[in-house]
Amino acid sequence: MHDTSPVPPQTTVEWSTIRVDGDDASTFLQGQLTADVSARAAQTLLLTPASIVLCDASLSYDSSGILLTVRSEVSESAHARLRRFVLLSKCSFEIVDAIDVPYRTVGEQVDAGLPGPQEYRHELTPHSYGAGFVGRHISFTKGCFTGQELVGRLDARGANVPFRLVQFWSPTLAQAEGVIMANGPLGGAQGVTTAVEDESGVRGLAFVHRTTSDRVTGEVRLHSVTGEA
Repeated sequence: MHDTSPVPPQTTVEWSTIRVDGDDASTFLQGQLTADVSARAAQTLLLTPASIVLCDASLSYDSSGILLTVRSEVSESAHARLRRFVLLSKCSFEIVDAIDVPYRTVGEQVDAGLPGPQEYRHELTPHSYGAGFVGRHISFTKGCFTGQELVGRLDARGANVPFRLVQFWSPTLAQAEGVIMANGPLGGAQGVTTAVEDESGVRGLAFVHRTTSDRVTGEVRLHSVTGEA
């Protein structure tokens, strides 16, 4: 079990950047990442062959390389996974300090409805994080990439996944958990993943079963993270 106790909204988030240099950097990453690297996409995912999200990354480019900015908690594992599949490609890898980052605090992450390492630990496919998330991170036209087959099949079939990411607002964590855990199989992925607490109450991110609708239950509010791309 991972600790999901609420933290102060101003809790700092740490970032690292994986720099990939070399003649084959773009070609190699084009086959490993979900975004169209050759078109200089800004956001991407690293998936397993079974389409499970390992992490998201912000992409940037300079004259000699491609930079993937990721949460520091996953930088070593993402770096190791990329290196594992490099084979004969002419690429070099280095973890460096991040400069431009998507958000700086847990409160900013929650308010934007953005998943992070706590959410990815549930080992779900991209469609569990909403249509906007899929649209921002995945190209279905660029060609093959690791995890493409299942994620493409899910998209073609309407993305009817068992669990989906929501934002919640509640006076207390216990009240939120009561609503969030109300539906779905025992031992499923439903539950609070990230939460912050201040004088106004608790807000955060959670997974709910697909049978749980957006709702206001007493003082608890649930809202799907499904924004447009």
